[in-house]
Amino acid sequence: MHYNYVGVLPSLRYSTHQRVMRNIYQSINSWLFRRSILWITTLVLAVVLLLYNKQFPLYLQVRRGSSHNLNSILRENLHLHSVCSKPGIENAGIFSNATVYGKQVTAHRHLLFNSVPKSGSRTLVSVMWALSASYNTPEPYYIRYMLDATRTTENKTATLISHLVALKYPTFIHGHVPYLELPTEVTPVYASILREPYSRYVSWYYFMRYGDGDMNETGLLTRLGPDAARPNETLDDCLRLERSDCLNWKYYRLNIMMFCGHDPRCNYDPDYALAKAKKNVDNYLVIGVTEEFTDWVRVLERLMPSMFRGAVEKYLELEDELRHILHTPFKIEPSPEHQETMKKRLRHDIEFYQYVKQRFHKLKKEILSGTGC
Repeated sequence: MHYNYVGVLPSLRYSTHQRVMRNIYQSINSWLFRRSILWITTLVLAVVLLLYNKQFPLYLQVRRGSSHNLNSILRENLHLHSVCSKPGIENAGIFSNATVYGKQVTAHRHLLFNSVPKSGSRTLVSVMWALSASYNTPEPYYIRYMLDATRTTENKTATLISHLVALKYPTFIHGHVPYLELPTEVTPVYASILREPYSRYVSWYYFMRYGDGDMNETGLLTRLGPDAARPNETLDDCLRLERSDCLNWKYYRLNIMMFCGHDPRCNYDPDYALAKAKKNVDNYLVIGVTEEFTDWVRVLERLMPSMFRGAVEKYLELEDELRHILHTPFKIEPSPEHQETMKKRLRHDIEFYQYVKQRFHKLKKEILSGTGC
């Protein structure tokens, strides 16, 4: 049998040509597809890098590789809770360039809160715990009592530095810790709050004997020295009988001693301690006053939003509950005569308090005026 290949050969040639063209087309498509994927990937990476550099530098830099990323980014960029921010605070110009007081902190850093006994510190710590629970940020870090005179300044400084170095992420650190000058590379942001000294003293005296809803009096009574006033003695009794906790000068100069620093004169020269404590206020972001607690928290939120964003809102949520829990159930005002005696002994602390209050009012007016926050 003979086949006519005349009509077959063109079709074979066409089929071969078609397969070649199809292969070329598929190769081109495959190449274009790969290039497209590469371009898209490059574009996505460029956008991510842009966002990284422009929008999320603080949280992504500090939290890289951490489970805190998402919550922190949401807090910072989606404004899930109140934000009191005002551009240009860092250039307010109401304080000299030699001070950090009132100057906004734009970088993530540790904040060391020097807790003055019975001045509202547990209220702020409670707020910070609530923020940590709500937004999965680092928990507040407690440093044990360091106001005792039995430890040397070198020992206290070494202890504080060891705590700061051990913390991985920027953290709210608190405790009854005096102001200590630290090496620049480990110096945290400092903040604190003072209460009117006479009121603080009365509150402290009865708190140590009756406690409150947070601290039981049984444990507090064990801290009273052998010469201290007994649990059933009023402050009038304590002053009249000259008990140690109503006679020892350290109870009347607590504030200036805490903020004076580590110079030995801080402990025995009240005039020097007062002057030095005033000077050291320049090393604090802000020192507020207990009587204006809400405004103090507002200022903190403004000056260091990376640490305190949402603190005002959280405090207002918890305010009534905290006031109830932290209330000392028994307190009697001393006689007018004893009040006068106490205020004379407290005169250095009172002057320091008034100085701090005056500076806080200037800062508060500059930051909060006309903002509605």
